[in-house]
Amino acid sequence: MAAPISTLLDAFAQIDDPRKARGIRHPYASMLALVFLGLLCRQTDMAGLQRWASDHWRALKAPLGFTRKKPPHATTLSRATAKFSLAQFRDGFARRLATLPQAASALTVAADGKTSKQGHDAQGDPVHMLNVFAHELKICLAQFPVTGGKPTEPQALKDGLAELLEHYPSIRLFTADALFTQRPLARVILEADRDFLFAVKDHQPALVEAITTSLGDVSGREPDAKSVEKRGRRAAHPKALGRGGRGGRLQSRGDRVPRHRADPADRHRDHPGGGRDGCGEPLPDRQSGRRRGEPEATDGSGAWPLVGRERAALHQGPLVG
Repeated sequence: MAAPISTLLDAFAQIDDPRKARGIRHPYASMLALVFLGLLCRQTDMAGLQRWASDHWRALKAPLGFTRKKPPHATTLSRATAKFSLAQFRDGFARRLATLPQAASALTVAADGKTSKQGHDAQGDPVHMLNVFAHELKICLAQFPVTGGKPTEPQALKDGLAELLEHYPSIRLFTADALFTQRPLARVILEADRDFLFAVKDHQPALVEAITTSLGDVSGREPDAKSVEKRGRRAAHPKALGRGGRGGRLQSRGDRVPRHRADPADRHRDHPGGGRDGCGEPLPDRQSGRRRGEPEATDGSGAWPLVGRERAALHQGPLVG
C-alpha cells in the first residue's frame, strides 16, 4: 500500500475525476468531501445536503477548497458522486486511517451483519451489509454486501478477508457471534496468520462437547458482565426507589397489570372514576349488570336486562311513529 495520507481531503484527492474538462466549476475532491460530511450529519438526500451546505457555507467553503459563493447544486452533487471509484475511495480512506496513533498497534475488529434503514437495492428492498468495526478506532473499517454469491455473513467475510487485510494489515483478532463459528471461515483466518474469538452455543453440540472435554480442567473466573434475557416490560431499577420510581416499589412478574384486557369493563374498573359507554352512560357491572349509582331492578331478578343501545333508547323516551 502507498504512503499514508495526512488529511481526509487529500484522501479524496487521490480519486480520479470522471468528469469532462468542459464546464467544471467545483473541485471534485471538494464535492466528495462535502457529501461525506453531509452524510455524517445525517443528510441522506442531495436536496437536503444542499440546504445544509448553504446554511454552513461560511465554515465549509475555505477548508474544503471551494471558491464560488454558493455550494454545488443537488443535481451536480448527485451526478458527480455517481461515477467515482469505490476501490480508490477505500484505498484512500485506509491510508488516511493509517496515520492515526491507534492504528499503529494491533487492532481487534468485530464482524456483524446489519440491515440498512436508508439504503435500498434496485427492487426497493433494504440492503443487508456485513460491517467490520474496529474497537480501538471506534469506526467501521469496511462493509460487504450479503447478496448474490455471498448469501450468508460468514461467506461475505471469507470472500472479503484478503481485501480487508490488504488495506488494514494491523488487524490481529476477529470477534463475532455464534453464526460465524464455522470451520471454513476459521481455516481462512488462521491461514492469514490472524486469530479469532467466536461464540459457541448449544446448536453445535459436538463442538461444545469437544471444548468441555479439552478445557474441563482449566480454572475459570466469573465474567465481567452477564447478559439477561428480556421478556415483557422491565421492572423498576432498585436505584429508582425513593427517587420518583413508578409505583414506589419494584414490580415482580406476578403483580404486573396487563396493558389490555378482553373485557372493557375490567379495564375501566382499574380506575377510580370507572368507565362510560358510547352514550356517556356508566359501564355496567360485570356480575350484576347494574350501572354505577343505579338501584336494583324491580322484577326481583337483581340485574338490568337491557344494556347498550336498548338502554339508550329507554332514556330517550318512547318512540313516536
